[in-house]
Amino acid sequence: MGTNIQIQTIKYSTLLFLFILLPFFIDQIQGYLKIETSFEFPFSALMKAAMIILMFFYLCRKKRISELLFLVFLTFILLLSVLTDSGNLHHLPEDIAQLAKLIFFPVSFIFFSTIFRHQFYSDHFIYEIFRFLFYALFIAIVASVFGFGASQYGVDNTGAFIGYSGYFWAGNELSLVVIIIYSYNLFYNLYYQSSFIRILWVFFIGFITCLLISTKVAIGGFLLVTLLLPVFMNLNQSLLKLSQYFLRYYSYLVVAGMAIIWGVVYVLFDLISAYYNRLAFFYDKADSIANFLSSGRDRRVVDAIDIYVHQYSPLQQIFGGGVYYTGILSTSVEKLTVEIDPLDMLLAYGILGFLLIYLFWFGVTIYLAVKTFKTKDRYIGISLFLMLFCLAVSATSGHVLLSTLTSFYLSIIAAHAFQRNC
Repeated sequence: MGTNIQIQTIKYSTLLFLFILLPFFIDQIQGYLKIETSFEFPFSALMKAAMIILMFFYLCRKKRISELLFLVFLTFILLLSVLTDSGNLHHLPEDIAQLAKLIFFPVSFIFFSTIFRHQFYSDHFIYEIFRFLFYALFIAIVASVFGFGASQYGVDNTGAFIGYSGYFWAGNELSLVVIIIYSYNLFYNLYYQSSFIRILWVFFIGFITCLLISTKVAIGGFLLVTLLLPVFMNLNQSLLKLSQYFLRYYSYLVVAGMAIIWGVVYVLFDLISAYYNRLAFFYDKADSIANFLSSGRDRRVVDAIDIYVHQYSPLQQIFGGGVYYTGILSTSVEKLTVEIDPLDMLLAYGILGFLLIYLFWFGVTIYLAVKTFKTKDRYIGISLFLMLFCLAVSATSGHVLLSTLTSFYLSIIAAHAFQRNC
């Protein structure tokens, strides 16, 4: 009897492991088809739609009626934006594709919460998944240095590549996924007080990956996570009472971390020079520091607010104008994408869709915050840290709510913490 249960547990663990890796390989295949063959078949969209259907089917089998009703209601409200889209339905495929991306986090979160409620999966099991993804991402990005993939921003006037993205098509989305996976690997090793050699190795791999990607989100996020995560893990203590282990972490980080950084900078000097020149060009071109840091999004904010307040009908203000309708109204660009998620959601799905989407995200975040400070469980704290980080990025540089990879892997961490000690 015990042997049968053990075999069944291994089978379920293997299936879950493979299912979690699936979006990573789906995006790699899609990127390969686009970059190497110029084949525009929507393989990724179809496969992820199939994943949503499978997750819905599982929730039906487990009779999660209230959660299913919420997801159906959310989908229905978001679909109403299609009816207000410029009086025709020729944008329907794009609207449906974006809607599928948008509901990926709620569906994935409820799906994994249900799995973790019915079957115990250890911290180590989750860590093994994210450790595999950590090294898989590193290999995928490094491989693009040798021609297997694409440059992030093309080449400079000397022919040097500016950033690498492997076979991932969207660089900004990739940056956030890397930060989430790096954060979890760093956190797990700090949480279980691994050797500092192992922690510095995680730091080294994370730094190389983010530096090669060369986006502001990747580099800035890496620095913030490395410096702030240990402090966040000790929020229930005074900074003066940090454990000896964490104080040693910062000591090693200053000495060994700086040595690693200088060594990497020396080896990748051409890449860093090209990226620096690119930043200098856009800094000189920018009207202000805010314009530079936001990559011009501040200009689109004014246009977006004007469209919503003065050009939208009352019906569109409630239900939105769809994905492409704002581009028709915009005078500044052909297709207005502010790249600030709250405004993009407001324009596409109206105030009702905006509230429903963010109420779910903030609901999960608030629950994790309450649970973190109530239980003082640092493991739950990593989920809260990443939820807050992603919401901050969502409000400043976008590419969060519509990133299926971000939604999927963030939902695993949050759902595992959600069911912890229940």
